[in-house]
Amino acid sequence: MNKNMTVNFNGTPCQTEKGISLHHFIEQQPIQQQRFIVMLNNELVVSSAYSKTYLMSEDKVELVTPITGG
Repeated sequence: MNKNMTVNFNGTPCQTEKGISLHHFIEQQPIQQQRFIVMLNNELVVSSAYSKTYLMSEDKVELVTPITGG
């Protein structure tokens, strides 16, 4: 039985384990930014929900860096 699945991370197919939480998935990625917004299938996910949100095959995860200005 295959224990992996493919999700799209920032537009690139990425292999990860089935049943992984969004929190653990993000921890495993080489992320340079300290602050970002997470979109899952074009829906905003608040940080308090990362550990309660589980990924499914072919989900689309996007990290968006907020731009500040004045």
